[in-house]
Amino acid sequence: MSDSKPTLRDLAKHLGLALSTVSMALKDHPRLAQSTRDRVKKAAKELGYTPDPRISNVMGYLKKKRADKPVAALAYVTRYSEEIQLDKHPVYHNYLLGARERAAELGYRLEYFNMTLESLSGKRLTSVLQHRGIEGVLIPPIFSLDDSLDLDLTQFATITFGYSIDHEFINRISLNHYSAIFNSLEEVANQGHKRIGFIMEDMKERVQHRWKAAHLMFLDLNKDQEKIPAYEGKFNRDRFLKWFSVYKPTALLSQNIDCIKALHEEGLTCGKDYGFATLSRESNVYYISQIEDPKLRVQLKDLSGLDQNSFYTGRYAVEFLAQQIALNQKGFSEHPKVTLIKGKWHKGSTLHAV
Repeated sequence: MSDSKPTLRDLAKHLGLALSTVSMALKDHPRLAQSTRDRVKKAAKELGYTPDPRISNVMGYLKKKRADKPVAALAYVTRYSEEIQLDKHPVYHNYLLGARERAAELGYRLEYFNMTLESLSGKRLTSVLQHRGIEGVLIPPIFSLDDSLDLDLTQFATITFGYSIDHEFINRISLNHYSAIFNSLEEVANQGHKRIGFIMEDMKERVQHRWKAAHLMFLDLNKDQEKIPAYEGKFNRDRFLKWFSVYKPTALLSQNIDCIKALHEEGLTCGKDYGFATLSRESNVYYISQIEDPKLRVQLKDLSGLDQNSFYTGRYAVEFLAQQIALNQKGFSEHPKVTLIKGKWHKGSTLHAV
């Protein structure tokens, strides 16, 4: 073998194996015996073989051009109940829309499965996915932490959204919850508010306490801020109004707009009597459209707060899943990856300066 960088053909000749076998082994293809894959990888390391990324890019492009239509398949698996419609939950709906768009761009067919509405057990769905040639599975957040998918994920490349699927060896993609809360609190403080009321509701377990950690750190680092304790637990109108009366925040930061409705009924105007910023503009745009009171709808027509970039999260999830498939990475990972997405702040009109 010459002193120049060894090629894939050189490696195959050295091992006495077919070129296709060596290529599959380097991609960790499951059709080859583990001993063969290990032997090829060891020889590649000893000989100093590394793939040329330029050639890989060209081959990937040629394969894509040869595909007249999407043939490889991905699955989007949910457990949403009949009462919960995707169009009423825009964040989750945007995950799906983004995933569909990127899957089509990459030549994948994305199939949607609802285990609840289709009465599919985990065992049955696993069989269906294998029969249809599904290579990768996307799992959006589940609404109840008591739910489980019971899928045999060892057969597929997998990525889940957020932290509601509590499995330590699964790859996931999520809004960067800690920075989302911390940065949002800073945005509110930048408008001059020193009495910020943070409404956390029942999100602690779903985000593994990142919201609370960010809130406490914000208060610790900003000594000029009044130490108003967060409103925690499921929203209750009477309990919230009592909390509001006791601590008198000048601005509220909340995932939902229930607090605005309660204060509106008490004669307070959002954006005038108090400031408000949401942690999910996508969701609340829909909820605002359902408000019957026209005066309240006008108050909230340009909601201040965080856009979670859920559409792009869906797109990126498919990209990362495609990478796993290309590397033949199936099942759980000993070193799982967590990809964090940054939200985007929208100034709006409901958070006034003081």
